[in-house]
Amino acid sequence: MTQVPLWGRVIFSDWHGVLSRDPFWLSIRGSATHPLYAQLEAGMAGVFASERTANEWMTGLLSSSQVIAGMGIRLD
Repeated sequence: MTQVPLWGRVIFSDWHGVLSRDPFWLSIRGSATHPLYAQLEAGMAGVFASERTANEWMTGLLSSSQVIAGMGIRLD
């Protein structure tokens, strides 16, 4: 079997719930009693309030780690 080389960036989309039907971070966002719920909701609101940040994240210019760090979420 010959492997086809990948050039540039590859973006994978989970189209129509092929791998999962759960929205991103559902385990936290779906539970108002989760310790990180309020911080994550505020952080996500900030990410999507800035069209630039959201677009850069969704196109691979920002990693999830960078976006999470920008949210300022603090763990105990």
